[in-house]
Amino acid sequence: MRSLPANLFVVNPDANQSLLIDNGSFSTYNALQLELRRRFSGGLFLASNYTFSKTLTDFEGSTTEISPLTTIRNPRSDKRRASYDVTHVFNLNAIYQLPFGRRQKYLANADSIISRLVGGWNASTIVRISSGAAVSITSGLQTFNQRTSNTVTLSPDLPVEQAQQYLGIFKTPYGVLFADPKAPFMRITVDSATGRLLSSQVDTTKLQSPGAGQLGGLPLGAFRTPLVWNADIAFSKRTQVRESVNIELRAELFNAFNHPNFSFPSLTTSSTQFGVISSAGSRSVQVSGRINF
Repeated sequence: MRSLPANLFVVNPDANQSLLIDNGSFSTYNALQLELRRRFSGGLFLASNYTFSKTLTDFEGSTTEISPLTTIRNPRSDKRRASYDVTHVFNLNAIYQLPFGRRQKYLANADSIISRLVGGWNASTIVRISSGAAVSITSGLQTFNQRTSNTVTLSPDLPVEQAQQYLGIFKTPYGVLFADPKAPFMRITVDSATGRLLSSQVDTTKLQSPGAGQLGGLPLGAFRTPLVWNADIAFSKRTQVRESVNIELRAELFNAFNHPNFSFPSLTTSSTQFGVISSAGSRSVQVSGRINF
């Protein structure tokens, strides 16, 4: 596509549209990956890994989808950090066999009933900590060809680094926002009687929409969401019934500490709910039992 002349396609009064479909999209993934595993003699197993990576692409979707180039004059204008690009990821998982019951350090000689009650317990956890994903502030205006995710242009007195400092999790009396309500580009309207948020809009002199036939000055994926972490904890007990039969009871706590990982809000400058977060993940508990034979 890069070798095609800019005027390859010309206006044809007899055609509604002309389409050229190829498989010219690309994506690259480069990473440093480290892993550490250790099994201890006391029934503890630890495994952890860390990934430092970068993912670039010009298209996001499945192999059955298509996406038009912003312009054939510059195919690389679609190049960006993918929305699933996460620079830092740390994972830790641990399994600990509690030292009680038969053949264990404590209560190894207890009678059969006590041994069945206190033995066979395991505790495990999975912890994940990651940096934020790439996000874009868009205008919601289709000002250039078929690009619907057109970005905005920052005013000269608002550099990208400063704008990033105003993005994060901000808890206010009228809700949770992804943008600091005191940021110079935010315009918050609150009902004075009820304290309810009426609108969250932006100052379009600070976050400027592109004109007709223009692209926004910001690249796609110019900003980052905050750090995300989650911890799951599980407890299980396996009781031997016969040589080849055992009963397993399991309790699992997903997001065990009920840490709110907030959903990604709208960052479209034409929206009246710019940056308003409406949902977040919460703790869930699952209890199960099964017979293994």
